[in-house]
Amino acid sequence: MNLKNGLILLVTLAISYLLVVTSVRTFANFNPPLPRPNGISIIPAQTRDGRWEQDLTYLATQLPQFHIQPFTKLNREEFQALMDDLKKQIPKLSDAAIAVRLLGIMARFGDEHTSLSLPQNFRMFPFYLRQFQNDWYVIYAAKGFESLLGAKLMRVAKSSVADASQKIFQYTNATTSTGQSVGAQVLFSMAEVLNVVGLQKMAERGEFTFQLTNKSIKTMTLPSLNISSLDWVGYPIPLYLEQSDKTSWVKLLPKEKTAFVKFNLCKQGGRMAEMAKQVGEWLRLKKANRVILDLRGNPGGTPEIIDPLLKTFESQKLTYQFGTLYVFVDRGTFSSAVINATQIKKRFFSVKFIGEPTGGAVNFLGAVFYFKLPNSGLEVGYPTQRVDLQYGTQGGLAPDVEIQPTIQDWKKGFDPVFAYVLAQK
Repeated sequence: MNLKNGLILLVTLAISYLLVVTSVRTFANFNPPLPRPNGISIIPAQTRDGRWEQDLTYLATQLPQFHIQPFTKLNREEFQALMDDLKKQIPKLSDAAIAVRLLGIMARFGDEHTSLSLPQNFRMFPFYLRQFQNDWYVIYAAKGFESLLGAKLMRVAKSSVADASQKIFQYTNATTSTGQSVGAQVLFSMAEVLNVVGLQKMAERGEFTFQLTNKSIKTMTLPSLNISSLDWVGYPIPLYLEQSDKTSWVKLLPKEKTAFVKFNLCKQGGRMAEMAKQVGEWLRLKKANRVILDLRGNPGGTPEIIDPLLKTFESQKLTYQFGTLYVFVDRGTFSSAVINATQIKKRFFSVKFIGEPTGGAVNFLGAVFYFKLPNSGLEVGYPTQRVDLQYGTQGGLAPDVEIQPTIQDWKKGFDPVFAYVLAQK
């Protein structure tokens, strides 16, 4: 399958790594929100090093002031020491190296919403990976590098995949192992990141060893390329990935008598009220006798967006009718999507969750705001509220039935989670 202009992949990259979340308000037990940075006016220094020093000073003062709980995993002294050390290194480091080092410092805060946007001019190696069990496979390859499609990553230059993964995980802001996998999917292909963390000698090209689909082992030197210039080739995609450019969509499967609702992003601008009405009509007319709500790959946003659909579920008496409501979650389910999943779990006794543990934790810091560093323009995300959905629970929301997709499933465009539900009588 040709992914025209790399659109689907780039949307995946933006969603899975940046985890863009707008304001979050929900039934959960929140602390009052904090104010946003007040736009301190800074006259840019005349030198490049001076401007970076201004940016780091700004970050070091603003982030602790507005972050709801900045020093739970990283104490104030450690943070300041990291920032001071980075300041000292400015003359020796490239702009890319400073940005990646900052990314690592943001990850040290230990919450999934303290983040840093990477520069838009970062380059990408011509493949995109996904983790299946303990192995990493190429699920998209750039045109001209089609032989990589389906290949298993064996080494990153001289490092084993296990060692490379551990280095990359330190630069992700996820708090669960499944969430780390999502963040690493993006970072594993970013040339400047691999160079700065010591996995590649240079950003312009890199050495990788793959086991190709014909089982041969091949070490190759690959160029890094401008992301916007890449066209991608991939495998056939299953139903739930068909309309990834939409915030939400719905489809009636007449033969299976199933209403399938795909919720990609908790964001205004979708058709949730209209979709909820349509689902209710299908249930009322017996065109559907069960509903699948698919939250896989949903990074969050505003939790109330789903409310019309939940009202429809209640009006159609799905609360106690077992076998009528299924919710799909996976490693790409974060933030407000986890809030929605937890809402449903509490309100609908009939629901069955299928898939993988969520990448987002059930107890987390959310309600994200952003500020930009005055000179580089890098955007810093910080949480302003605490969300406690399941007191005492560590990690993500676990499904009732865990189904891990395999690389063989992906190559066929087969969705084992969807197939499980259709097999239920």
